[in-house]
Amino acid sequence: MESTIKIGDNYCIKRSELPLLKLLQSNNKAEKEFAQKAMEKGWSVYKTGWPDYLIIKGNRIAFVEVKDKRDPVRQNQKRILNALVNHGFDCYIWHPKKGFKKLHKEVSKQNLKALNSRTNKQAFKSAGSI
Repeated sequence: MESTIKIGDNYCIKRSELPLLKLLQSNNKAEKEFAQKAMEKGWSVYKTGWPDYLIIKGNRIAFVEVKDKRDPVRQNQKRILNALVNHGFDCYIWHPKKGFKKLHKEVSKQNLKALNSRTNKQAFKSAGSI
């Protein structure tokens, strides 16, 4: 069972949700209140880890995370990208030298690890041009 951290008198979060701690300690009272109310209703709330870009062309919408070889995909980014892909959104990782790589449903931790590796290029299928 994952350990929890108590926040205030009435709230606990899982250790994996530590990014929420920053939000809940925010000076923005409206954001803090929103996050607390959403969590009370059973929602997981994320403020960090969102892709760098939302791109729109006609009826198409996609999320793009821009990375170079020195900047691996972080755990909070993996969580958000997986959620977006698994809910039907097109998501891509873009590298200056490699171009676009489309993420597919059920992206595994192994595939995301491979994305950060320079040797395994088969973890993600090429998306071509957007």
